[in-house]
Amino acid sequence: MTMPTPPDAAEPASRRRPGPLSRTELDLLEAYWRAANYLSVGQIYLLDNPLLREPLLAEHVKPRLLGHWGTTPGLNLIYAHMNRAIRMRELDAIYPWTRRSRTAPEASASGSGPRPTRATNPAS
Repeated sequence: MTMPTPPDAAEPASRRRPGPLSRTELDLLEAYWRAANYLSVGQIYLLDNPLLREPLLAEHVKPRLLGHWGTTPGLNLIYAHMNRAIRMRELDAIYPWTRRSRTAPEASASGSGPRPTRATNPAS
């Protein structure tokens, strides 16, 4: 679903002031969020029939779930608002979401990663 162009789009992005969203903008934002949540539930729980074109049966549900629903609605809400803000301000932006990766020294200190060698750590 495409987010709407704000009514004051003729004004340069740098001069626009953020303000309350219109009813249309709120409705579209909520529709985007609900659609993203629906897709997320399908990816987490379903093996088949994601559009529910037939009645949901036990064999459509994954026997072992990978992932969980807990953080999904919040992340989808952030995605929806970030998309709106990026489009409204005509920004070139990305927002990667990932767990914090351990650095090589942290991994080697814990014994779970490769030990730095002269080739990877010239200071030693």
